[in-house]
Amino acid sequence: MNFVILRTQKLKSKGAICRSAKHAFREQDTPNADPKLTPENTHIGAQSSDEAMAAVNARLPDKIRKNGVMAIEYLITASPEAMTAKLRKDQDNYFHDSLAWLKAKHGAENVVYAGIHRDEKTPHMYAYVVPIDSQGKLNARHFLGGAKALNAMQTDFAQQVGVKHDFKRGIEGSKATHQRVQSFYGQINQPQAPLTVDKERKVLKKGVFSTTVESDEEYQARIIREVNKQIQPSVEKARLSGTK
Repeated sequence: MNFVILRTQKLKSKGAICRSAKHAFREQDTPNADPKLTPENTHIGAQSSDEAMAAVNARLPDKIRKNGVMAIEYLITASPEAMTAKLRKDQDNYFHDSLAWLKAKHGAENVVYAGIHRDEKTPHMYAYVVPIDSQGKLNARHFLGGAKALNAMQTDFAQQVGVKHDFKRGIEGSKATHQRVQSFYGQINQPQAPLTVDKERKVLKKGVFSTTVESDEEYQARIIREVNKQIQPSVEKARLSGTK
């Protein structure tokens, strides 16, 4: 499973941006992060939530319509198994190209912060974008649009960035519902239990003088059923990774 994961979250208030930034900079308790690895995190464009907020404010127009999207929060990673299998330099190259893609899409001046987290189970990149369109207006819809535009964005990211790093697009047209970035990432970060399969032939009938066990066909079919049942959660995570 080697799917790209690209998620967006609309932040409609400075309070929401600040809360997210405090998480990004580990300025609040983050139970699923290993504090020993936090120094390995990388911050680009800001070194604290205060600096990130200042960068956002510098790009925001004076007047913002009610319920307007002030920033788009991006989460970029890949299927956990595929991401963790890469060397650090290869992970960094993927994130470097992902950031370049964001800047090309939104304009470098509007990508106010990007950070790579290496202190959680799977390395991933956060980025905050102030959605200013070519007319100089705050316009998140121009970039995210509806379902069709989001679907096209997933495809474009996979083609422009993912393929280069041996990642592919998730299942197009998936019916899975969109989730908040942090909730989604928390889900894919859950560890999977190792496979446990009874490799001994099952006894079908035990008599006084003879014992009947599974045939080759029955044995193989049972093993396949047991393995498929146990890997289903991981298959579902891979399916979710390409929704939109």
